[in-house]
Amino acid sequence: MPLEVGDLWVDGRTLGGLNAFDDFLRMLSRAIETLRAGLGATRSNGPLSPIVAGFEAVFVTGGYSSEKSVQASLLGLPCPVVFDTEGVFAGARGGLEWLRERNVPGWVLDLGKSTLKIISKEQRWSFPCDRQRLAAKAVSPQETPQQRRRLREFIAVKLQFAVAESQERPQALLCALPTRIDAEGTPEGDEYAGMFGDRSFLPESLKLAGLGGVPLYVLNDAELAGLSARLNSRLERFRKVLVVTLGSGIGAALLVRNT
Repeated sequence: MPLEVGDLWVDGRTLGGLNAFDDFLRMLSRAIETLRAGLGATRSNGPLSPIVAGFEAVFVTGGYSSEKSVQASLLGLPCPVVFDTEGVFAGARGGLEWLRERNVPGWVLDLGKSTLKIISKEQRWSFPCDRQRLAAKAVSPQETPQQRRRLREFIAVKLQFAVAESQERPQALLCALPTRIDAEGTPEGDEYAGMFGDRSFLPESLKLAGLGGVPLYVLNDAELAGLSARLNSRLERFRKVLVVTLGSGIGAALLVRNT
């Protein structure tokens, strides 16, 4: 279950990004305590689901999860905290297992706010996003077509590189995006300029890469991290876990086991 916590209210402010890192860590600790008490509310969507309350553990993952300052600030929480060791490839294991469970020999494509990750069973690739060409905020209507084209080209070129280097063609792609996604797979955020409402950018990126027609599955990046959290042996004894992703931004998901 994805949780949009980037605009979670904490002490009269929203959690926001990682600009003032020390203050952010204090706010993050307060935010987790607030969520565990069942009191969380966001600016955009109001109160979060009551099911979030009472989680038994916190799983911290993403590029910043190994930072000593992050670990020190969260170890005082009133529930166990488990820190991931996979860094930017936090979703790799969970994504590949999701595909394996469906008997689909595919790849995972994780488009982060600063890095594109491509993961096959045998290899991993990481590509920095060129923020001079790929704007991270809304642009004018006149610039939107250019930004959409650039994003498609960026993804396509990196997929072509991975295919050429591995000498392998994925039979499916599980794609994670750094934004909310509606029930039909349409992005609801503009983490990349022009992404909002652009339901076709992933299929068209695959087509440009020579992978047109390859089955495509889309989910939120925090959901992808949640898929990995359910496989972590250190979390096996917990029924309800808050998954927090810390990278260029913050995301969260709730892992609830039926048994």
